[in-house]
Amino acid sequence: MKEGQLHPAGARSRRAIIDSLLDLMEREPFDGITVSQIAGYAGITRRTFYAHFRDRETALLYRIGELKGELLNTLLIGDPKDLNGILQICFRFWGGHRHFLLLLHRHRLLHFIQAGFDGFTAWLRDFYTSEAPRRDEKAGYSSALLSGILWGLLRHWVETGASETPDELIACIAEIIRRLDDALPD
Repeated sequence: MKEGQLHPAGARSRRAIIDSLLDLMEREPFDGITVSQIAGYAGITRRTFYAHFRDRETALLYRIGELKGELLNTLLIGDPKDLNGILQICFRFWGGHRHFLLLLHRHRLLHFIQAGFDGFTAWLRDFYTSEAPRRDEKAGYSSALLSGILWGLLRHWVETGASETPDELIACIAEIIRRLDDALPD
């Protein structure tokens, strides 16, 4: 096994912890779920839980980190050329994880998504712009704008029940962008 690589038994324990936490969140309030419950449900000891995670929140953030990696890979494979392409990939991705997002929202934990994706928009900006963004004094503003757009849209979609399909949401966003573009002076 390579250095830094998780032993297969450790990987199974970590997966069991995450799955158990999410299963328990289907039935109980997050604040009422204990590490003992998660460990018992996962068939492991509390000691094994603490070997992998500091607390329930850390376990949840780990799952969000997994999703972040999956989304980054999806973006790399999809290779979008503009904001519309980025939005399409992002919302199709999140459409596939709608249940997880609604579960977080039900427990008032949707903000964990935002916390878990810190730095994501800076990565997008750096990856998709040809200019030298680290030297651009406005680079931080472009990251903040993109972050606000992505987070605001995702949060609103989830808070309103995520009833639109990703394609319906993308069409709505495209219409809003078109209207904004028409409203701005040349």
